[in-house]
Amino acid sequence: MRIVIIAIGSRGDTQPYVALGTGLQRAGYDVRIVAGDNFAEFVTARGLDYVPLGVDLEDYVNNRILGALETGWNTFRALREVLQEGIPYMDAIFSSVSQACQDADALVGGLVGGITGFHFAEYHRIPMFWGLTIPLPGRTRTRPSPIFPVGVPRAFNGLTYTIMESFLFRTLRSFTTQWRARLDLPPLPRAPGYGYGMLHGRPVVELHAVSPSVLPHPADWGAHRHTTGYWFLDHDPAWTPPAALVDFLDDGPPPVYAGFGSMSSRDPERITGIVLDSLRRAGQRGVIATGWGGIRAADLPDDVFLLRSCPHDWLFPRMAAVVHHGGVGTTGAGLRAGIPAVIVPFFGDQAFWGRQVRALGVGIDPIPRRSLHANQLSYAIRIAATHGPMRERAAALGARIRSEDGIGCAVNVIGRALENRR
Repeated sequence: MRIVIIAIGSRGDTQPYVALGTGLQRAGYDVRIVAGDNFAEFVTARGLDYVPLGVDLEDYVNNRILGALETGWNTFRALREVLQEGIPYMDAIFSSVSQACQDADALVGGLVGGITGFHFAEYHRIPMFWGLTIPLPGRTRTRPSPIFPVGVPRAFNGLTYTIMESFLFRTLRSFTTQWRARLDLPPLPRAPGYGYGMLHGRPVVELHAVSPSVLPHPADWGAHRHTTGYWFLDHDPAWTPPAALVDFLDDGPPPVYAGFGSMSSRDPERITGIVLDSLRRAGQRGVIATGWGGIRAADLPDDVFLLRSCPHDWLFPRMAAVVHHGGVGTTGAGLRAGIPAVIVPFFGDQAFWGRQVRALGVGIDPIPRRSLHANQLSYAIRIAATHGPMRERAAALGARIRSEDGIGCAVNVIGRALENRR
């Protein structure tokens, strides 16, 4: 049986789907992944079939939507710009997904991948699964939508999903309607919220790839919604760390990691300067991930190491704390390692994860990127690296997350759902 996974996003967004793909492959499924054009080696190195999406997503993020990502908390404007900038790629994405789905028996897609794959699943009359690294869809009265830009009273939590889902899917409606016409499918109904909840007369099964210790499973969710645990992709056992990094780690106490993934900045020198100044004020050694542009190892003090690349599952357990943008993958890796976090959100759901880390007592309040300064960041680093109770809570949470098998749970849910359809 062939399962096609549609993974649309950055490297961090794609990695959980590669992890799920390897789990499905071990269970005996034939797995094909549709992902950004720059991820061919990343996918095929794990023995998975690969179809290029038709978009270099790293170039898309860095050169087309950087301005939208820097609009701060204006989530509606940022989402609209991100989606509008993607419109020129829609024909290529349609062709790639259409090719990948010709012989598929089932589809899995994240938020954007699911919106894309839904129409092909309907056309081919095959099941689809939402594979969600953020809980959207997933409306509940217990918490607000993870991409809703402001806090609301608990009584309005459900409304935030209606607002955000309606905004998102109506923004996408023009080209998805074109796709459906090309597939001889009728337009989706203008249902409240979103029109992607039912397929072939059944609720679409949702797999939420987050630990229930981080986001408890809501009591008001239906049986089609499952909190599986994170989908981690551990590093290749044949991989060895750079000798210079090992020497640096052995030469002093655990350092603080700082890196912002695919979230670039138009002023990388300023961000780098703030991080270096904050580490100095906090009295901490540091490991700085590249991606900020123009920075060289020679520019750094001896107690800061410039990191080109390194698997988080190897690196983070060796850190005193992690400073990052709050992407769900990096957040999960830090929590799994059992160390406190300092989150500097840029966009979308990142502030949601920052607030959740704070609520769990394993980090302080998130620091918005636009108001970042050394006084604030140095204090946060000092607390994260040295506060005993916070570190104990982080260690206990990490142990619980490491005991979970998110991929195995997701594979079992998919297997049962497919068996029940026969």
